[in-house]
Amino acid sequence: MEEVTKQHDRSHLDGRLCVWLQQAEREQRRLAVLVVAADSLAWINRRWGRSAGDSVLRKLARRLAASLAPDDAFARYESNRFGIVRWAASGEGLTLAQHLAGRVAGAPFELPGGRDAAFLTISIGMTVAGPVGDAASIVAAAEAALRQAKDGGGNRICGA
Repeated sequence: MEEVTKQHDRSHLDGRLCVWLQQAEREQRRLAVLVVAADSLAWINRRWGRSAGDSVLRKLARRLAASLAPDDAFARYESNRFGIVRWAASGEGLTLAQHLAGRVAGAPFELPGGRDAAFLTISIGMTVAGPVGDAASIVAAAEAALRQAKDGGGNRICGA
């Protein structure tokens, strides 16, 4: 478990992805891989301090996790990023990304002390892979899509 958000860490997600890719090949199924990043967490850290940023990050993790199916894989990927892996039919990855973006932007995140609240948006890079592919290439494609979303100003979903 990762300390700040109390979610699984990247190694857990990478392990699940490798196992699921083998299963996808056997069963001829596809996986959606999403990398989600908070757009303005650095600003929150500067404005209200690191403890406020950590609080928002924990709440973001809970909000994202609550929006997922029980069999989805979810973990804090690094810094302000989270990874999600889900079995996906055509278009399901985009539908999930749109749902997550709406859940995050739709309500403020209360800050410690209860006086202030921060609004947050997320950027999402996603790819759908399988039944054949290697984990490193799939993750690299999702991360490249995330960079495209961030470079486009954030609060975007881009697919590879």
